[in-house]
Amino acid sequence: MTRKNKILTIVLSVLSVVVLIVVLSSTLFTVGKIEVRWQSETDNLSSISEQNIVNSSGLTLGTNVFFVDKDDAVDKLEQTYPYICVTGIETLFPNILIIHARERDEVFALQMSTKYLLVDSDFKVLKIVSGDYTPSGTGAIKVTGDFDFSNYEAGDFIEVDTDLLPFTTLQQSFYENYDAENGEYALSDMLDLLRSATYTDTKITFQTFLGVQIEMYNPSYKQQAKIAMLFQVLDTLTTIQKSTGTIIIGDMEDKVQGSYTANV
Repeated sequence: MTRKNKILTIVLSVLSVVVLIVVLSSTLFTVGKIEVRWQSETDNLSSISEQNIVNSSGLTLGTNVFFVDKDDAVDKLEQTYPYICVTGIETLFPNILIIHARERDEVFALQMSTKYLLVDSDFKVLKIVSGDYTPSGTGAIKVTGDFDFSNYEAGDFIEVDTDLLPFTTLQQSFYENYDAENGEYALSDMLDLLRSATYTDTKITFQTFLGVQIEMYNPSYKQQAKIAMLFQVLDTLTTIQKSTGTIIIGDMEDKVQGSYTANV
């Protein structure tokens, strides 16, 4: 490379750095607007203003968009408001930030002595309720058993052990039994059907809003097939049968079985 070309290369490099500094410091690329866009209903977050949510993220106007720490903003938001699940923070150039979020659903109410921990499908603690918990048609399923959650607070994720394993897959089992023609068995269907659950080492006993009781034996084994069997049995019952009696779901010699027993 000739001396003249070297000088030209140096000059161009300096100019590039100067241009970059000008661009980065330009008001054109400083955050001028921050929005929150919801991807779900916000029943448990309706009382919180959008401005409070933005403030809790740590995102501020006037910050250069290239220096925004999005991961830190997500962590702050989800810790401050456990019900918020941030699905992404989008930069609309040159100077708009969009926080995409949804509200986490209350799926289980886990008993802990005289309290209940409301958790979502990821077993994130959304809220701690003192005293008894009364299930509703759209709320969390009340789960009683020999659990110890004394070290958990709102915002924490519960470490799943053997006792909780059947419940971690329960929602997925409902999703996997999707039937496009006859309706979707998803989270809403599960919460509409199941009122409460009592767990032992060998079975889960569900109380339903219909009235019929469900006993699922060896619930960690072939759970998807057992949920499918549950709906098969339900479809054969009359309205009166669905309001009383017990549906028994189990397995024998590697085959899932289901039956209905009326109250005597």
